[in-house]
Amino acid sequence: MGNTRAYLYYHTRLDTNQVFYIGIGWSSNYKRAHQRQKRSEYWKRIAKRGYTIKIVLDGLSIDEVKSWEKYLIGLYGRTQLNQGSLCNMTDGGDGAFGRIASIQEREAMSLRNINKKVSENSKRLNKIAHSKPVVQLTKKGDFVMYWKSAVDATRYYNKIIKISECCYNKRSSSQGYKWKFSNEYLKTI
Repeated sequence: MGNTRAYLYYHTRLDTNQVFYIGIGWSSNYKRAHQRQKRSEYWKRIAKRGYTIKIVLDGLSIDEVKSWEKYLIGLYGRTQLNQGSLCNMTDGGDGAFGRIASIQEREAMSLRNINKKVSENSKRLNKIAHSKPVVQLTKKGDFVMYWKSAVDATRYYNKIIKISECCYNKRSSSQGYKWKFSNEYLKTI
């Protein structure tokens, strides 16, 4: 993608003026924000009633816009998880992280996995996947980054940092940042 600048957009329902989708793109003509193809059936059912498009953030790096997308999807909440108004199928950011498979997909996966032994590595990865999301803040309390888990943030910094201790209020900061569980941070804004 080179030096392409990314953007974040909202789709808002005309009938209720409620944000129902948050997405990102990285073309100068905002192609993805206006695209009706390659959307979920759920999105299409809502969109056929009419919607507006608003470019919320523009000119950010891909990593910055992915972080904002994750944060805002967490803030607005996904209908699929009974947490909010969004029809987004994932938690945002990279690929299909957080996507909930349909009943048919789950049944097919279940059949494929009958009598398979689960490796220790798979068990470890499953535990990580169910970790609590965290938010990285400056010491003044300004938002820096959303992380899907403390483990991800630790891996990024490639050193042992005490994120969980900060989240559980056992220490005030680590590596020059404050850290909070995302759900706790959302209660304060």
